[in-house]
Amino acid sequence: MQTSTVILVLSLISISISAFLNSGMDDLVNSSRNCHFYYSLEEKFKCGPNGYPLGYGSKYCSKFLQKLTYFLPNEQKWIDNTLLCLKKQAYESYKNISAADPQKCEKILSWNFNAHPKCYIDNGFCELIKENIVSFPYRLMKNVYEMKDMITLDSVKQIKETLIGCFKSLKQSVNNAELEELFSAYY
Repeated sequence: MQTSTVILVLSLISISISAFLNSGMDDLVNSSRNCHFYYSLEEKFKCGPNGYPLGYGSKYCSKFLQKLTYFLPNEQKWIDNTLLCLKKQAYESYKNISAADPQKCEKILSWNFNAHPKCYIDNGFCELIKENIVSFPYRLMKNVYEMKDMITLDSVKQIKETLIGCFKSLKQSVNNAELEELFSAYY
């Protein structure tokens, strides 16, 4: 067999294996109601129990799914869509960050935390806050989020960006009288 034929055959085998592996990964990413993808992320990057894949991604994905029935149907839809969005963003980090990079875990954390505000806002978080400014955040804090995770610098940054995004969208869609009524519970 000629060298070029061997190279062609090996290339085709490599492409086939890669396509097979990626098709399984696509299934994990595109299913909103499972959190197994984060174990693949951890397997590649080995960030440990406190890194983003296990210490945040898998942890909160699992908590949201375990407590899904505590949320209203429109909130459950937001959870499903947001979990899907976050996994798609995490998959982008999976594809674009090298496992050999000495800063890989910091990059994974930063990449994914930076995706949270957009995934939250694009999937209707602001509208849910507008509808239930007290009860929806209360359910989130009581059933899912842990305070120790909410006071980290990265979390505070994403919360701030999400709230700024919500205020901008609310300002565009709500007049001043509605804003005063919406926030009257706080003053």
